[in-house]
Amino acid sequence: LTFSFKQADLKEVMDRLASLEEQLDASMKEKVRLEHEVEVCTQKLERAEKLIMGLGGEKTRWTEVAATLGGKYNNLTGDML
Repeated sequence: LTFSFKQADLKEVMDRLASLEEQLDASMKEKVRLEHEVEVCTQKLERAEKLIMGLGGEKTRWTEVAATLGGKYNNLTGDML
């Protein structure tokens, strides 16, 4: 009688252990997925920073071009005559 109770307790513990192992496996897979996502996001952020820095120089260039074109536009009528 005691042996069957111990077997039932052991089965309960083993079932709980199997459940915990499944949870651990799922958590480890999620951890790996999140680490990969962090890596991808870090790469995207680095590329975005490079792009923003590159576009900063373009802003200066376009401002100068716009000023030059504005001057040419103002002189257009006089140049035609």
